[in-house]
Amino acid sequence: MNRVEFKNWSDFRATVNRYCRLQRARRDDFWFRGHGSESHQLQTTLDRTYSFEDDIQRFEYTEQLTEEFRREAILLGANDKVVKDRDQLQLLARHHGLPSPLLDWTQSPFVATYFALVDPEPANSIAIWALDLSKADATSGEFDLINDKDKLLGNKRALRQRGTFLHVTSIQRPLETVLDAALTQFVVPVDRDAQQHALNELDEMMINGTSLFEDFNGAAQTAANRMAR
Repeated sequence: MNRVEFKNWSDFRATVNRYCRLQRARRDDFWFRGHGSESHQLQTTLDRTYSFEDDIQRFEYTEQLTEEFRREAILLGANDKVVKDRDQLQLLARHHGLPSPLLDWTQSPFVATYFALVDPEPANSIAIWALDLSKADATSGEFDLINDKDKLLGNKRALRQRGTFLHVTSIQRPLETVLDAALTQFVVPVDRDAQQHALNELDEMMINGTSLFEDFNGAAQTAANRMAR
């Protein structure tokens, strides 16, 4: 795994600007994920919430959890296509808080940075992970890549966030080890002033809670962030 440490927010922004100048085909190779601390692991909500003896037990539990969500989603009038498609159902459940074997990423480094900056437990340094798909061994059997926008048609939030997903199918090795050759961790120091400056920049680009969540919770988050500056 490659690790790049920056002196400040401006240095990181310069790196993102170089990424933006890449050809579109090359930019499509990259997924991003933001963490409020460089010490946070690449771990799904399922694996942060529960412990499993092996992959079989984990799979069986995930199937039962997804089935319970499917039953409740039907009661709420969820689209028939969504409740019948396992991937779509898991994507929907993930974005509504159900512990999931899916790890969400975004095709935008700016969106990933926003999520790192608004982490409820910010550290002195945030981390932006970059996954280079051209270097990821998708044949390992330990993960699947989900980047089919048709599966997100019922998930407006994920579409707004330019969401992509990595389905972790095995916990035999840490994801950082599985994806070692394809990962870069960008570590950016952010004190209070730097955090607010970065959020100001992103807000001017219309990357804020309102645009990413399109609900009143997101609007409240945006209002609170603006008043803090």
